[in-house]
Amino acid sequence: MCEASELACSLGNLPIAECLIAHGAVIMARDHKKRTALSHAAINGQEHCAAMLLAKGADFLKGDSSGNTPAHYASAYGWLECLKLLASVDPSCLKQENDWKLTPLSIAYLKGHYGIVRWLLEEKSEFVDINGKDMEGVTLLSSLLRYTDEDCHSELAEQMNYLLSRGADCSIADGMGNAIMHVFAGISIRIRQPGDSSQTGMTEKDYRACFEEIMQHGGDVEAKNQSGETPLHIALQSANLLLFKWMLEYVRDIRKTLASPWSPDFNLLHVLMELPMKVWSKAEFWRGQSAPAQQLYDVSPIINDILLKHCNGEVGTWLRQPDSEGLQPVLRAARSYSTTRWPPSCQASQVKMFCDYVNNLLMWACQLCPDCLTMTSAPKKGSNGHSELQNRTTLVYLALNVGLEGGSLQLLKQTIYLAIEKKKLRELLELRGPGGYGLEISALRTNPEAAKLILRTTKEHGCTEGVHNAVLVQEPGPEHEESE
Repeated sequence: MCEASELACSLGNLPIAECLIAHGAVIMARDHKKRTALSHAAINGQEHCAAMLLAKGADFLKGDSSGNTPAHYASAYGWLECLKLLASVDPSCLKQENDWKLTPLSIAYLKGHYGIVRWLLEEKSEFVDINGKDMEGVTLLSSLLRYTDEDCHSELAEQMNYLLSRGADCSIADGMGNAIMHVFAGISIRIRQPGDSSQTGMTEKDYRACFEEIMQHGGDVEAKNQSGETPLHIALQSANLLLFKWMLEYVRDIRKTLASPWSPDFNLLHVLMELPMKVWSKAEFWRGQSAPAQQLYDVSPIINDILLKHCNGEVGTWLRQPDSEGLQPVLRAARSYSTTRWPPSCQASQVKMFCDYVNNLLMWACQLCPDCLTMTSAPKKGSNGHSELQNRTTLVYLALNVGLEGGSLQLLKQTIYLAIEKKKLRELLELRGPGGYGLEISALRTNPEAAKLILRTTKEHGCTEGVHNAVLVQEPGPEHEESE
């Protein structure tokens, strides 16, 4: 409970507060959270009561049960004049940290009281540390990036520029080794396109400017955190392809960086080939009913202009490597593609364009490494330590039912046609899928139209042995469709 004097000060009733103190009320009496009358005056912006308490010798450098001083409270609740009053008595109050290592500056920024922030940085800069850390090692700039959301992205460039102009250091890492570039790399920012009426997100120009500002103030795209991740890793795994491209311009030895093991769980191609589906599935990248721009998911330039140029010898090896789930890059991408859903209100032409892109990407990999057409996922270890063979899959099985394709069987057709070209059709048809079923049985169980396509192809190319004995003699008319 509050003392009467604390209540009077919180309400701004100066005569009552003075009367109570004159009759023996203890100035430094504390409530159950160890807050004093001065703290209550600061919380409520009662500057006149605060001045009276200070004149009577109230100690404002002692914190409450969480280490929060009256200066912390004035900053948290946005009372600039009250904070100025406290600083005029002893400006060292502006340096004090609470139990979370937060100073009045940090609290004012987190609470959005930018008038206080500007006053502290511009008028009292000698008493504040813009690079001060909280108990997790997080600086003010890092906090800004961590807590920003889509509604604030349009103002992010301006806010970053202000802190950087006041001395924010981008090389400082938190307790987990994450510097500013690590944090920035993990933010999903919607890029406004020309003609975009929405004011959320930011333009590509502003996004690039933020990146360059960080680099000019101590940023490093190759610095590792405690998990061994660099901003390059985080940007790519967060599907921030534009940022990843810009980062590559600052890599000192691009071959060494890209050819190094990317992760114990997957390689670089796993991430690159799955990225288009990640972008397509992230709401942050959509513009109302408009699909993400192709530049946000087009990994082909990176693969063709950078990987094949600097890591040509490794690409074939990477295409054969399974990830921690036993999936090679093509299978991981195909699985993600097969489970990607048609977004509500999205135009069919946009979906078709995306499907064409993904199919071309998968077929590029299969052209480069024809084994991708028939490779089977590696057995995944179960909880009992034994291999789970029944869950193994292949590209052709994943292609049987792709929701985005709307029944066109685009991936299945291209896989079969390329298998014919590479003389791998017989091998493709003999593959077993999940549950141990053959291809034709699996197709009948999931998509009868796919089964027809497979039967037609096996007949045309003389591969009707075994389970494919069901030769398609004649294409049935519409009246027979239901009975098949």
